[in-house]
Amino acid sequence: SSHVEPTDTPSLRVLADCMKSGPLANRTIRLVGHTDVRGSDPYNDRLGFRRAEAIRGYLMKAGVSPDRLIAVSRGKVDAQKSPDPWDRRVDFEIVE
Repeated sequence: SSHVEPTDTPSLRVLADCMKSGPLANRTIRLVGHTDVRGSDPYNDRLGFRRAEAIRGYLMKAGVSPDRLIAVSRGKVDAQKSPDPWDRRVDFEIVE
């Protein structure tokens, strides 16, 4: 899945506030989507990107400028080799 879970929104609100008026004001963030090991490389690359884009969309709706948010995918490149736990996540990296 690539939608934002309700349990994630409090953390994302804090990130958005931090990017608008906190220590990350005027900084650019790279959102890196990851998947688990199941599925083909092309499928997982697209899924990882959709996950990163979902977070980007949430942050933009919260008032973060879209030019400060870069969505990319690592697909299953960094996934754990065992199926448990599934490695579904979006990492945040500060762009220097």
